Amino acid sequence: MKTRRKRIRRNCIGASLAKKKYAASAAGLAAEISRLYKEKPRPIVKRFGPHPTDEQLQRHKAEEKAWNAANRKTRAAHKNALERDNAKWRKENS
Repeated sequence: MKTRRKRIRRNCIGASLAKKKYAASAAGLAAEISRLYKEKPRPIVKRFGPHPTDEQLQRHKAEEKAWNAANRKTRAAHKNALERDNAKWRKENS
C-alpha cells in the first residue's frame, strides 16, 4: 500500500524568515529543520518511475527548488540563532 507524502507548504517558517525579521529560537528552528526533512520530496525515479513525463519532471524540479530554498533559509536562520544564543550565554556566564 502506497503512502502519500505531505506537500511542502509554501508559507513554512523557512520561506518566511527572509521576509520577517524576528528572533526565532534555535530549538524552534531545529524542529522546523526536522519537519522539512520529513517532507522532503522523494527521488524522481521512486516517485514517477524510470521514464517520467516532461510535466512530471518540471513539477519535481519546482518542488525540489522550493524545498531547497526553505531548507537553506531555515539552516541559515538556525546558525544565526545558535550564534546569538551562545553569545548571550557567554555574556551571562563570564
